[in-house]
Amino acid sequence: MEKITKSEIIFIIALAVLIIGYIVFRGGLGVEKDNYAAVYLSSGDIYFGKLSSGFGWFKLVDVYLLQRDEKGLNLSRFKDVVWQPAEPLNIRKDKVIFWTYLSETSPVVKAVKERLAAEISANEIQKQQAQQPQVQPPQATTTQP
Repeated sequence: MEKITKSEIIFIIALAVLIIGYIVFRGGLGVEKDNYAAVYLSSGDIYFGKLSSGFGWFKLVDVYLLQRDEKGLNLSRFKDVVWQPAEPLNIRKDKVIFWTYLSETSPVVKAVKERLAAEISANEIQKQQAQQPQVQPPQATTTQP
């Protein structure tokens, strides 16, 4: 039976450390990607979305933010703001004051789900209208006396 050498043991330990580090820093532990979260930044901005974690970064997808207008506060999609950013929103971890998951009864989660349901309904209606044959009105004919 062959003995395991010291260099093989060191290699196995280093590989285990790398695998554990990858799992931790890629968000495999402690971050639930399917739940909506609120992320409060040192700038005072607060974003809502589905959170995941990377090395030194948080990533938000399906991102919303609060915007103030003449009617008060509105929940807006991040990608619909004037400068139309693409998702995901990557946030440096050192800029985050705190983050927390939102409950299913949260007004933000309810508003997001209502908006998504309305968008799905609108898309379904558009698809149905596109599939319906377009009926052309009969053309008027003129007769000469």
